Amino acid sequence: MYTRWHDFFPAGTSSMTTSGAYYVGDAGVMSIEVGAASNVTLQGSNAEGFATALVAADWSNISVIAAAGTSNVVVGPRWVRAFRGSSTNTVRLAQVVRE
Repeated sequence: MYTRWHDFFPAGTSSMTTSGAYYVGDAGVMSIEVGAASNVTLQGSNAEGFATALVAADWSNISVIAAAGTSNVVVGPRWVRAFRGSSTNTVRLAQVVRE
C-alpha cells in the first residue's frame, strides 16, 4: 500500500468551483484536506467512466465539509469530484492505494 495525493484544484484553476472526476476505485482509505473554512461538497460515482463520459445523473453527495482541516471519506465510489464554495479554497485528497 502507498499514499497518493490529488489536488482537486491545481494552480492555475483559481476561478473553478467544480473539479474534474478523479479515479479512486483502488483506494483502501481516503481523507480530504480543506484549506479554509467554507463549504466543500464531495460527490462520488460508480459509473463506468472510462469508456463513457460521466453525466450529472451519475453523481451523488458523499460528504459536505464546512471546516478547515482533514476529514475521513467513505471508501467505495469509483470516481470522486469536489465542489468548493470559495474559488480560493484548496481541496486535496489522500488515498491509500491497495496494490
